[in-house]
Amino acid sequence: MNFLSKNIRGEQLMKGVRIQEKCLFVLIVIVMAVWGCTKGEPEPPKYDPDKEPVRIGVILPSLGETSGPYQKQLDGIRVANMIMPALEDRKISITVRESGSSGKGLSDAFEELTGAGRVNGIILAVEQKDIVCKLKDPVIPVIQTTVPLDTIRKNNNHVLRICSSLNDQADIVAHFILDRLKVRKTVVIFDQEDDASVLLSSLFSLKMVDAGGVIADILSVKKADDVRGIVERLIKDDAQAVYMPYSQRSQSIIRCLKDRRKDMALITSNIFLEKRFIKGGEGDLGGLYVISEFHPDAVHGEFGSRYVGIYRDRKKELGDMASVSAIGADAYFCLVDIIGSVEAGKSIEEAMRVLRWEGTLSGITGLKPSGHVSKYMHIGRVAGSTLIYVESMLPDGLNPGADVRAQ
Repeated sequence: MNFLSKNIRGEQLMKGVRIQEKCLFVLIVIVMAVWGCTKGEPEPPKYDPDKEPVRIGVILPSLGETSGPYQKQLDGIRVANMIMPALEDRKISITVRESGSSGKGLSDAFEELTGAGRVNGIILAVEQKDIVCKLKDPVIPVIQTTVPLDTIRKNNNHVLRICSSLNDQADIVAHFILDRLKVRKTVVIFDQEDDASVLLSSLFSLKMVDAGGVIADILSVKKADDVRGIVERLIKDDAQAVYMPYSQRSQSIIRCLKDRRKDMALITSNIFLEKRFIKGGEGDLGGLYVISEFHPDAVHGEFGSRYVGIYRDRKKELGDMASVSAIGADAYFCLVDIIGSVEAGKSIEEAMRVLRWEGTLSGITGLKPSGHVSKYMHIGRVAGSTLIYVESMLPDGLNPGADVRAQ
């Protein structure tokens, strides 16, 4: 073999090595792309930077602490924006305003965002009963992310509230206790200083009795000193279950009951920062049933899976998954869908009626004639610092029986 043939052979070998290197590089890129998808990471944004962006306004009372409920809800909205950064080929931008606790602050924030067509829609996280009356007939879609304390929708078809109504919540709790736990006799405890707790307790009692259950006692707590008396009273009661809607005082009562009445089923609902509730304070909450708006093990669909993946990958940065964050993400996804329908020529009312619910994280199934959403609520049972998924239920009349995911 002469020098020329050796050189040609050498070049062929080097070419083969380079081809192998290129193939290996392509393989690595593909594996990394697949790995990124399975880990929930968003795809690179696909939009035309020269086009006018779609603008979404977010109004929160106050961001406060980084682990507080409003910051957590904003985190959920921003994660949703990572997953869906564009509508068609237009970038979606988010503008945040704090309203404070006054009606004037809310009006000012709303007028600032809506003035001169500044935003295409608003996500509203304000806990005021008469919020809809303050919006001055918005001509853009508004999604409210707080639990509606009224059971009858006020006349404003541009505002969509995506949390379970207290009426539906009470219905699900009653049927969970009666149908799943097979318990008839229940004690109700409510916090006099918490409007939602008072109303939920009243609605639950009515639902329980209507469904054939028995309310053994109704106890109220107003100050810290009431806790000891309530616990002592329940130690002697023969009731098989206690329902106490979430309030600032509910945690201490539930912990005391867990220590003194281990045979009694304890149920709470209306919690939006589940892990904080479970981890806070001393004592074990093991066995407590928590009925809430979201559980990661009940999530289905592409966006939901990616959302859960991002939270699990970035736990150190984002903290624990919670209902309040998922509701924020759902509000974003729903609002983008509504804006898209409006820009395609539909009215806001029509856009809300044809809204695609399949991908929601919290289990929304549709819009009822009353204007409230119908949706699943998710039952978990505390084990250590974890909320183990049990099942998902719809309110009575919509519930086809035990959910197929029930354990």
